[in-house]
Amino acid sequence: KDITAQIAYSKLGGDVILAAAYSHELPRYGVEGNFTNHSASYATGLLLACRLLKKLRGERGEEEEGAAPFRADLDTGLARTTKGSRIFSVMMGVVDGGIDVPHDESVDDQVEQTEDEMWTQAHAAIRASPEPLVKEKKEVEKKSWNEAKLTYSERQ
Repeated sequence: KDITAQIAYSKLGGDVILAAAYSHELPRYGVEGNFTNHSASYATGLLLACRLLKKLRGERGEEEEGAAPFRADLDTGLARTTKGSRIFSVMMGVVDGGIDVPHDESVDDQVEQTEDEMWTQAHAAIRASPEPLVKEKKEVEKKSWNEAKLTYSERQ
């Protein structure tokens, strides 16, 4: 299992993903154990928000004077939005990361915050470097399934 969080917008040609974060990336930030609990959901949302804001603001990272915060709407898809759902933990991570997501204030009370040392260090590490790892592109060796044709002199 894995938690996936994305910020997207739609165009006529299809949806465009601005940023994405996955809970299987959390071990990079010092998280051990389960990656599908509420704490991992919150950290995944925080990672998504930090990634998007770093991408939009560039290297400077700080918010400009008088600039409106980035606003996003929560789309849960087919997932159930029952009280205490992990979706709201992801949303609170995004909100705490600096993205404005309109929501009811009662959701703030439903999401439990853990005071574990591992998670506080992970949150600090996420804020420090939210960039995704860049994979090296492997050189692909083209395979030829047909045998090379022999010349007339080779056939003799």
